[in-house]
Amino acid sequence: MKNREISDPYRLYLQLLRMYGRQNWWPAKTKFEVIIGAVLTQQASWRNVELAIRNLRRRKLLTMQRLVNASIRTLETCTYPTGFYRQKAKDQKCHATHTQQDTGKPQQVLGKAPRKV
Repeated sequence: MKNREISDPYRLYLQLLRMYGRQNWWPAKTKFEVIIGAVLTQQASWRNVELAIRNLRRRKLLTMQRLVNASIRTLETCTYPTGFYRQKAKDQKCHATHTQQDTGKPQQVLGKAPRKV
């Protein structure tokens, strides 16, 4: 696969963004919340995802640093309505931890173009 091909989806995204602007179709307050919602919505109804996000918000866990510091048990309790809550809690914590370790800054990676491999 050529480098040009790797970035083609991102170029398409930028072209669509220029043509149509932001659509704001995902009901999230932050970019990080979009990521969390995307994990939670797998194999779940949106109603149950909303319940889980509400649980996370009540416990103030919708920031990368707080998610990293939260216990797996707490995350499982919050994400229970979505099903597969044990795996989703681990996935969320792993993603947040990896992103934070990779960048050194919790929010630096969000909203940037993907790295070329």
